[in-house]
Amino acid sequence: MTDTKELKERVDRITSELDGLIRFFHTELNDPTKAVSFGQTKEIENSIERLKRQGLPVPDELKHLKLKLHTSLELRQELLALYEHFHSRLQILVSQFPRKVATV
Repeated sequence: MTDTKELKERVDRITSELDGLIRFFHTELNDPTKAVSFGQTKEIENSIERLKRQGLPVPDELKHLKLKLHTSLELRQELLALYEHFHSRLQILVSQFPRKVATV
């Protein structure tokens, strides 16, 4: 016989974990302070290259900003890829979930 209490606890743990992941992705991917575009990083790189071509020193702040933006962009791209993977897996699971169950 099925232990419905244990089964309910499993369902609650799984749905709680899914809810946590959904909230995490929503918060991380919609935070405007963490949004970095490829254009921003490219503009900083271009500025550094212009300074070098002109024989001018590149300020450390600009170098650090380039590294920070590049790192943030990579992290965001990884998070987006993970979100897409998570979303895809959920869609597959939901599509396999029967709409109706047999009734007696």
